[in-house]
Amino acid sequence: MARVEARDGPLEAPRRPGRQRDAELREELGEGAAAEQGGLLAGQRLGIDPELVAGHPELEAGEQPSGGDRRLGEQVVEAAPAHGREVGARGARVARILLAGALLLSPSGGGAASGEGLAPSLARIAADAEAQGRGVLVGRDGWLFLPDELRYLGAGRFWGPDARRVSRSRRPAYADPLPAILAFRDQLRAAGVELLVVPVPPKAALAPGALAGIAEGAGAAGRLDAASAEFYALLEAQGVQVLDLQPLLGALPGPGGGYCRTDTHWCAPAIELAAARIAERARREGWYGAVAKQRFVSERREIEIEGDLARELGELPVRRERVALRFVSRAGTPPAAVEPSRASPLVLLGDSLSLVFHEGGDLHARGAGLPDQLALELGFPVDLVAARGSGETTARLSLARRGDLAGKKLVVWCFAARVFTESWVGWPTLEALAVRRKAPR
Repeated sequence: MARVEARDGPLEAPRRPGRQRDAELREELGEGAAAEQGGLLAGQRLGIDPELVAGHPELEAGEQPSGGDRRLGEQVVEAAPAHGREVGARGARVARILLAGALLLSPSGGGAASGEGLAPSLARIAADAEAQGRGVLVGRDGWLFLPDELRYLGAGRFWGPDARRVSRSRRPAYADPLPAILAFRDQLRAAGVELLVVPVPPKAALAPGALAGIAEGAGAAGRLDAASAEFYALLEAQGVQVLDLQPLLGALPGPGGGYCRTDTHWCAPAIELAAARIAERARREGWYGAVAKQRFVSERREIEIEGDLARELGELPVRRERVALRFVSRAGTPPAAVEPSRASPLVLLGDSLSLVFHEGGDLHARGAGLPDQLALELGFPVDLVAARGSGETTARLSLARRGDLAGKKLVVWCFAARVFTESWVGWPTLEALAVRRKAPR
């Protein structure tokens, strides 16, 4: 596997309480990470020299939940454990915290509270958990949450003049996601490719009732991620297509909005609904009818998983949960996962939400993730460019390294919405990264 030498000094990662980055991480960051190797063919490009975005090991390291391999499209990349934005970094101190009593009670003391009314309490609980080095929040009936989810929901507006106030980005210039999204849209459009942004709302926004201490019906008067809804409307007003999943997932039956109870990731109901809505968008496009269709079949099976949050918490009496998945395979062949295709007109760009139940290993299964469900809905496999925990920047870099976008029609950019505020890397434009690479040291 080819490796890229790091030509820029690594960005020093912030240390959260109780977390130490070990020598292996420093060694990996110093060496850089393996990158996709694609020929720089003539054709559609992002307008950025791929060589100029190849030397950012601090971005390639991303925000890795649990070490292991990171998949970038059809390439496997050795990934460093990272800065603890998702649970699982080595040496993390993960403790149980019960969200009980009056900490998250609705302002009325029993009636339904608005999302905005709960936001300060959510932010306070997240801050307390971080100050104590706690990485998992335990809710009702075994539901587990990331403190980062609550911090994001409590942050309020995260763009424009508010961005630097709420963002975790180590570089204040990269705090605002709006310029990066608009620039990426423009770069793709100049190459003849459209962009669909699909932020995935956090579990806590969909299952506030599972947070112990919230009064019954709390949050019913308004969505907890009201600032995100405002941001999506702003993007739409500026010509960026957005698929807002929160109302759709919030309407799913059950308490979790289609999320796994003990894992950071979404589960089959949410994944399948997202795939159906993405496919609806794609089928409206003029190019869709000309794409050769293939036949796929599906089979629903139940499996048992150990969620990453439960695994890291390590103290629950029941650490495993059963989930029913829809496994997809090609018709007329022995059941096997659908492999992504570099020839596909649709690129799925994202983080581990695009890899869970697709990549296998610690992501639980193969053949039942978002790429697989999209193949079933669309009638052709998608191209996949995804990086665990860093869909906002690392995935864009990987796509830019390819150089050539010939034949691509639509990029579906699917990532955890919490990274609007919780990304250490932030939201640099590709031009900003190219300038950094080009500047003399």
